[in-house]
Amino acid sequence: MVDKVQDGLYQHPVRSAQAGDGAGGIQSSLNDVIEAEAKVFSRRRPADVGEVINYVRAMNYGLKRLPELPVSVRLVREIHERLLKGVCGAEREPGELRRSQNWRGNSAKRCV
Repeated sequence: MVDKVQDGLYQHPVRSAQAGDGAGGIQSSLNDVIEAEAKVFSRRRPADVGEVINYVRAMNYGLKRLPELPVSVRLVREIHERLLKGVCGAEREPGELRRSQNWRGNSAKRCV
């Protein structure tokens, strides 16, 4: 069962984003993610492939920590730190809780 969940973790964020359900506007395909993980060079790879890889790694990390640590602020912070490592938003205090309102919509400070 765990293997099936892990297999699906790569497919879900990519398929969810491609369906246009608001998962962050991801442009990467499943092939892009697999090639990046295999360190296959590609000039045409979307820039957001790192975000998808981090999503999968953060989710796997959280699942592995659950037997040792209950769902808690500590666990969420640890997962969040991995989610933002080396990608858009990494400068925004990964692993820390917000201290201000989170506004939805267009932003002038959007990562490119």
